[in-house]
Amino acid sequence: MESAQALAMDAVGLGEAYAAGNRDPVAVFEAALGCAQSSSSVFITLTVARGRAEALASRERWRAGQPRSPLDGVPLAWKDLFDLQGEITTCGAELRRAASPATIDAFMVQRLSQAGLVSLGKVNLSEFAYSGIGLNPHFGTPANPWASGEVRIPGGSSSGSAVAVAAGIVPLALGTDTAGSVRLPAALNGLVGYRPSLGRYPAAGIFPLAASYDAPGPLARSLRDVQCLDRLLVGGAARPLPAATDLRVVLDVSVLDDARIEPAVRANLLAAAERLARAG
Repeated sequence: MESAQALAMDAVGLGEAYAAGNRDPVAVFEAALGCAQSSSSVFITLTVARGRAEALASRERWRAGQPRSPLDGVPLAWKDLFDLQGEITTCGAELRRAASPATIDAFMVQRLSQAGLVSLGKVNLSEFAYSGIGLNPHFGTPANPWASGEVRIPGGSSSGSAVAVAAGIVPLALGTDTAGSVRLPAALNGLVGYRPSLGRYPAAGIFPLAASYDAPGPLARSLRDVQCLDRLLVGGAARPLPAATDLRVVLDVSVLDDARIEPAVRANLLAAAERLARAG
């Protein structure tokens, strides 16, 4: 199906397909919604009415040749620490199931909504974002989609954010990172995860774990998606990626002698380092 092919794209590619008239934001949203509804323990809340309205508005903007951004109409998911107006922010905790709904969107939700992105819903996480494994006894644990034949941990605490992207439900999801909660699930799910500097993205409307360490950040399928999203959040047009010249990367290979490291993990890391070296 064309919609299934669209869900396999990265966000920038999907925006390019909208611009070319090859994809439709409403059809993409409905496909994403169907995938989300059939997934297990990935989403805590689906914002169906909001998402449909945003997708319809995006369709009209693209038809008029007036998109708000290169990512107008791209569906995304939010870790359930982010406030979405009218929805409960559960933080993955049983005791917050009956909390009062948020009265306004979190700042980042507002900013990306203004850029035309479409909110599909809020995704699972470790309870109160306190775990690097990604387990949740209250809302279930989303399974790592890369594992075949057995259930593997998704990584946490942004477990649902990572699985939603890795499983092809949405091309982008937002998480939070206090001590690895974006980077760990990104690594375990084969994604690009970005932990920005503290304060790069305002945290207003995000339930904190440790406010002096928390940093909201995206999980995506490509580096260009992260870069484009960053420009939308901080202001300004997306710029081409800079060349990697004059960049020095240090790899401490002594840590690879640890017997607990699986051979495949060691081999993948060394192969990645070699590719970086060949690239200059």
